[in-house]
Amino acid sequence: MKNIALYFGSFNPIHQGHLIIAQHVINAGLCDELWLVVSPHNPHKNRTELAPAEDRLEMCKLAIENHPLIKVSDIEFQLPTPSFTIQTLDALERKFPEHNFSIVMGQDSVENLHTWKKYEDILKYRIYYYPRSSADAKDIVVDTKSIKKLSDAPIIELSSTQLRADIRNNKSIRYRTPDKVVNFIFSNNLYN
Repeated sequence: MKNIALYFGSFNPIHQGHLIIAQHVINAGLCDELWLVVSPHNPHKNRTELAPAEDRLEMCKLAIENHPLIKVSDIEFQLPTPSFTIQTLDALERKFPEHNFSIVMGQDSVENLHTWKKYEDILKYRIYYYPRSSADAKDIVVDTKSIKKLSDAPIIELSSTQLRADIRNNKSIRYRTPDKVVNFIFSNNLYN
C-alpha cells in the first residue's frame, strides 16, 4: 500500500511555489508519492480566468517531467464539473483501493473547508496545510485531529494570479515557473 498525498489545484499556471511545497511534503516523509490533481473547474474559482484544462494539465506534466515521486492526475477530467473534492476522493478510492490518500492544501482552503460539499467526509482524510504568506501564518483552530499544519514549510510569496498579471503586462515570469512551462505559455498565447 502506497501513501499518496493529493495536491489539488487549478494550477493556472503551475509555479515554483507549488513545486517547492510538493517537494517539502515528500522530503518530510509524509507520502510515498505526491499527485498533482488538476481541476478543470474548481467551484471556488472564476472560470473565465482559467486557461483551458488540457493546457493546465500539460503545464503540470512539463513542470514535473522526470520527477520520480511527483505524478499528475487527470481524474477530475473524467468527472462532472465543477469538481468537488469529495467526489474526486470517492473516485480515487474506487480506482485505487490499494492506496492510502492524504490531502495537501493551502491555509486559505482550510479556513474555507466548512463551505465545501460534504466537508465532514473530507475530514476523514489526513490533511496537511501550509501557510500562504507570512501575514497568514497563524494557527487554525479546527475541531478535528485530521488537519495538521506543515509548520516548517517554506512560505512562498508567489501566486498564479501574479504570474497571469505579469504576462498580461508583458513582464517576465522566468524563474517563477519552470522554463518548459514559460515556453508553453508563450507558444500557446495563454493569459494575454
